[in-house]
Formats: sequence, C-alpha cells, structure tokens
Amino acid sequence: MGHYARIKKTKSGFKLLAGKDKSKDQSYFLFELTQKDLEHTLFPIGRYKKEQIRQTAKENHFPNWNKQGTRGICFVGKVNMKNFLNKSIPEKKGKIISPEGKIIGTHPGIMYFTIGQRIGNRLGMEIKKPKSKTNQKWYVADKRKNNILVAAPKNHQIFKKQKVLIKSLHIINPKERIQKHLKARIRHLGKLFNGILEKENNNYIFKFKKPIIGIAEGQSIVLYKNAQIIGGGEIRLK
Repeated sequence: MGHYARIKKTKSGFKLLAGKDKSKDQSYFLFELTQKDLEHTLFPIGRYKKEQIRQTAKENHFPNWNKQGTRGICFVGKVNMKNFLNKSIPEKKGKIISPEGKIIGTHPGIMYFTIGQRIGNRLGMEIKKPKSKTNQKWYVADKRKNNILVAAPKNHQIFKKQKVLIKSLHIINPKERIQKHLKARIRHLGKLFNGILEKENNNYIFKFKKPIIGIAEGQSIVLYKNAQIIGGGEIRLK
C-alpha cells in the first residue's frame, strides 16, 4: 500500500516528510516510525499528487483508475459511528452536564462521542438547554470520569486550550537536535498550528501561539518543522 509521505536520507539519518499532495498527506499517522523502519521503507507515490497517480493508472489501463476514493472508516466504509461501535460496545447511560456542573441531560455512553461533536437527540441524547441558550448549537466539550459528558455552546471558553502535555513523546531521529519552535497538528489533515515545545519536570509540553479549539485528550499531536515530521505523542490536557 502506498502512503502519501516521503523519505529523505541525510548524513544524520532518515527524515520523514509530508506528502506532496497536501489533501492526501498521511504523515500524521506515521509519527511513530523509527530510523530502522525508514531505512527499509519506500513511499513510491509520496512525491506525486493524486491526479497524477490516476493519470498514470489510466495510461497503464488499470481498471480502477477512476474509482471513488475511500470514505469513512478505512476498510469499513461510510457508516454511522455509533451504530458501528454499538455492535461491540454496549450502551452505558450517563449524565450530560454544563461547564458550570449542572445536569442538563443524558447520553448512551461517552465512548460513542468525540470532543467537538455536535450534540442532539438524533444521537440518542436527551438534553434540556438553559432557556437563555436554547437557540444555540451545543457541542461535546469534555469527557470525564464516571461516564460524564460536558456540553457547551460553540464559542464557550471551555473549548479554548493553549497548552497540552505530550505523553510518551516519540522522536523519529533521536540524533537530531529538537527544535523549540515547531508546528503541531492535532488531527489528520488538520491545520498546522505554531507553537513552542518545552520540557517541564521531565514532561514535554507544547504551547500553542494562540488558544485553539477542538483538542481532545487521547488523540495524537504530531510535530512538524517545515515539511519534516519530527515526532509526536498522545495528548494529555493540563
């Protein structure tokens, strides 16, 4: 399987680079690769855009040259996520609370939802918004212990985070000096945010230049220096 990423050999080792086609770049998923992995790995399509690959396939009479790209969960397809998970994970009813701690509804289980997801009855939730905010769209703001979801209007302060702790930071090339000023991506094909990587009490912290929304604990944060992937780890919120 070809990945939209690139490898460059240097005197200090191998560099992993983002794919040329930014709309198909898969480097976010590859931050855990090691020098040993890269020395015997090839990404043959990383230097091309998808349109070029399709044209080459057409010229060589590949029957799937214009086949629609994969959507939804890889190898599963476009499915309802809750229904898919429900086949293996039974529902566990829990509380929905406001940022102030007031109970405003119930949900079928925090495992079915992600930070930033819009909430509503269509998802098996029952929610009663405060009278002053009934016309506002509400989203999942936090997932807490004891099966509790925190919900809030889109522009609520609770969504804005400026600092994350990186659990088990992996560096692709340990021989290279880690730069302080880097960019970070918190989801596949997500925006690259400027920030600073620092070490505090044996923990690595990434401080974003400006507060951002949509950070979810447990997701991966991947660090970049220009097109090079430096490494990454699991997000823990401070």
